[in-house]
Amino acid sequence: SFTPADLAGARLVIAATGNRRVNAAVAAAAQAQAALVNVVDAPEEGNFWVPAVVRRGELTLMVSTGTASPALARRLRRQLEASFGPEWGAYAMLLGALRPLVLAREPDSDRRRSLFRDLATSTEMPARLAGGDVEGVVALLQAAGVPGTAEELAASVHEALGT
Repeated sequence: SFTPADLAGARLVIAATGNRRVNAAVAAAAQAQAALVNVVDAPEEGNFWVPAVVRRGELTLMVSTGTASPALARRLRRQLEASFGPEWGAYAMLLGALRPLVLAREPDSDRRRSLFRDLATSTEMPARLAGGDVEGVVALLQAAGVPGTAEELAASVHEALGT
């Protein structure tokens, strides 16, 4: 059973006991000692909220409804999980690997900005990464004007794909 002494010295508390009355008591005790508290079954009783999170490698997507509807946040998280597969993590990793290459080799800042925007908005890149199409991704990078040899670009793609 819970007693307020269980929280002695705690600065961060998550009340997730499965018992509404116990969670309410945990929340009250945590707030009485100025701790941050998240109450899983009654978010409005807490003073911080945890977003619904989807992680795809370097890419992290988060959804929060505040205290309005945790169920809606979970639904949206499931939709994000279905819409953004593992290829999106590889995509983010690839763009991160290409960034220093472009910064070092493209002196024109407007051209760099345009190139980064074009790479980030590519509709073909995630699909090619999902299919493991290294040559296709390299061709897209070269067509976009990414500086580097085909071998350098392929190495970046392989690294992003973990192959």
